[in-house]
Amino acid sequence: MLLRTRITWLAAALVAGVVASFVIPLALLMRTMAEDRAVAETRSDAQGVAMIVASVDDPTSLPSVLAPALVSRSARTTVMLPTGQTLVGSKAASGTEDAGFPEDQGLRAQALVENRSMATTVTDRFHVLIPVAIRDGVAVVHSVTDLAQVRRGVYGSWAILSGMGLLLVLVSVLVARRQSDRISTPVVAMADVAHRLRSGDFDARATTAGPAEVVELGQALNQLADRIEELLRLEREGAADLSHRLRTPVTALRLDTDQVADPVVQGRLRGHVEDLHRAIDSVVADARRPSRDAMGGRADARAVVAARAHHWRPLAEDQGRTMTVIGADPARGTAVVGLAEQDLADLVDNLIDNVFAHTPEGTDLRLELAVLDGYAVLRVEDAGQGSPDTVALERGESGAGSTGLGLDIVRRLAADAGGTIRFESAVIGGLSVIVTLPLAARPA
Repeated sequence: MLLRTRITWLAAALVAGVVASFVIPLALLMRTMAEDRAVAETRSDAQGVAMIVASVDDPTSLPSVLAPALVSRSARTTVMLPTGQTLVGSKAASGTEDAGFPEDQGLRAQALVENRSMATTVTDRFHVLIPVAIRDGVAVVHSVTDLAQVRRGVYGSWAILSGMGLLLVLVSVLVARRQSDRISTPVVAMADVAHRLRSGDFDARATTAGPAEVVELGQALNQLADRIEELLRLEREGAADLSHRLRTPVTALRLDTDQVADPVVQGRLRGHVEDLHRAIDSVVADARRPSRDAMGGRADARAVVAARAHHWRPLAEDQGRTMTVIGADPARGTAVVGLAEQDLADLVDNLIDNVFAHTPEGTDLRLELAVLDGYAVLRVEDAGQGSPDTVALERGESGAGSTGLGLDIVRRLAADAGGTIRFESAVIGGLSVIVTLPLAARPA
């Protein structure tokens, strides 16, 4: 999950929790207040009508006197006269009886029997009954409020309250999204800078913007990039300086070798000097390579193999070797691997150079490049006397008395690209070195 999404969800959860902790108690309080107000109005209505009934001297005039009083009440208020007639609302003037709720008759009878005021809740309806003594007997004033209907009236207020809470959560999400962008955008930009540094682009620098912590992180990343660039520069300069210092004694050693009288010893010493010279040239070439190339890239394996075979072919012809190249025709399509072109060229050169260095002149060699199951498979074979059992891959070790750096360089370059190296017996009689490199389009 992205950082901005996490921050947004966190802010939404916090605000939603705060809103819920206020809205729910407030909603319950609104319902309780509405019920209490309805109960109070019911009591007030009953008491008001009871005072009117008690103040009328002529019972026959009660219907006309109570008609406007009963209509103006918020609660449903009725008056049961001693004659059994029930006056209710606008119908009081005509004397029409109202059946009311099922529990009304029983409550009125109880109020008459006990001759006292009553306030009770039956089936979610609040009743107030007040007996009033008049000239013809006892009249019962009865006010009732349906509490369920009162609660339904509160639902509209709940909807408004919930809408305001949701609006507050939405506003908090928008604000959190904006603030999270201020934090995550510089972080994403710094991650991009880190990827560029990893690929060798040491000119990449992070923009120091946003909160103080993010600014500090960007400054630290920029200082790290400066330090890496400085260390690599010093390393390249040191390697180049060391290699140039070694060239003079190597040249002197080569001249001294020419003075050796024994041709066998001279040839052996000259071979050692040539191995040393090639190692120094490799160090110089690596030291002069740009940092971007040293840290990865892409190259077409077909084109590189074809170019290096063309480079080595004149030497093979001079030594009487037959060089066979298969699958390196660029017309067959590309085979892009995750190595810089110079790295891939070094890999191929080291494999071919091993054949020239460790087999006698006239020994044939064969280069084959194939694309199988998303991999580029390079096979370099010779017709010499080598076998897989005599190969050493440890740095500085060799089964043929050389420096042992060639195959180690090949192994390291192949591993950098996610590939492998193995050895088999060659079809043409000698050693077969097989390097497998994943195509650049293949997911890691």
